Amino acid sequence: MTTRSTGLCNKWTMLTMAVLPLLVACQSVPTQEAGLSKQATAVASQDAPVPVLGKDAKGHSIIAFFGAPDTDSEGSLFKEAQQGGFYRVYTGKNAAGQLQVQDFYQANGAPQTSVFVVDPAANVLDWAVLPQDGQITFYRPNGAVRGVTTYQQGKLEGKDIYYNADGTERSVYTWRNDLLDGPFFAQYPGSQSRVEGVAKDDAIVSIKAFDDRGQPLPQEDAERLLEASMIFWYDDIFQ
Repeated sequence: MTTRSTGLCNKWTMLTMAVLPLLVACQSVPTQEAGLSKQATAVASQDAPVPVLGKDAKGHSIIAFFGAPDTDSEGSLFKEAQQGGFYRVYTGKNAAGQLQVQDFYQANGAPQTSVFVVDPAANVLDWAVLPQDGQITFYRPNGAVRGVTTYQQGKLEGKDIYYNADGTERSVYTWRNDLLDGPFFAQYPGSQSRVEGVAKDDAIVSIKAFDDRGQPLPQEDAERLLEASMIFWYDDIFQ
């Protein structure tokens, strides 16, 4: 999964980025990464929906900083840069009036996502805010594509692909209106453990799975492996 959170809205559906338990806590560190000034100061912006905190080295208007993964402040909102965390920039509105934002890695200023649109009524300061329409691409810190997901009216629609570091596909799920609907496949990296099949309206039509020795699993275990593949197979999400 390339979405942000681990919440299952039904038996299979996960509403996003990327498989993150968003913990709330406070952590403050010096703001000396990615070409940022030591103290970010709110500056004026013509149409930003929230105050602009400053600019990064590339001149992007920063509207939020987020805590680093695998810390107590993971995904939490800050007004200062967080070591190993992320920052969000506002890039304006599209022709439909939707807000456009993009997330970056704090450490090197590299994109963590492509530009994505959110509903004007959405909270753009929420790390887990859902893309509204169109395709969103997620990147690793080195610039390699980590995943590609498509949304329609804030719901998962079409293929959701997660890539291994070497560019091969780790998982492909097919969604329709936030429901698992179509072919799916997932294989744990470096293992023979895999699951594949077809779903319709969130119900399994066919499924087969294999354990880490390549031995076939009964359907009940196969369905458990499918659920595990959606939640637990992405510990390298920000690497």
